[in-house]
Amino acid sequence: MPTDEAMDRVRASVVAETPLPLVEAMASQVDAMRQARALVDADGVMVRDGKQNPMPHPCLELERQAQRTLNELMRAWVRR
Repeated sequence: MPTDEAMDRVRASVVAETPLPLVEAMASQVDAMRQARALVDADGVMVRDGKQNPMPHPCLELERQAQRTLNELMRAWVRR
């Protein structure tokens, strides 16, 4: 695990070299992933629908979509 000092240097470099709207968009996706994961962790991977049938937690798809969007944002930035 990198030291806090190393992380601070990398973080400052990334923020300095990355347009603020992109940083905000990536942070938004990370936040969405964390919120979705917290709900899945609290409720379990499987939940019940309106008819009491078991189904995958809807936040699993939200988490996947946020991860895909984050990956797309990162790929677009790396290709610049």
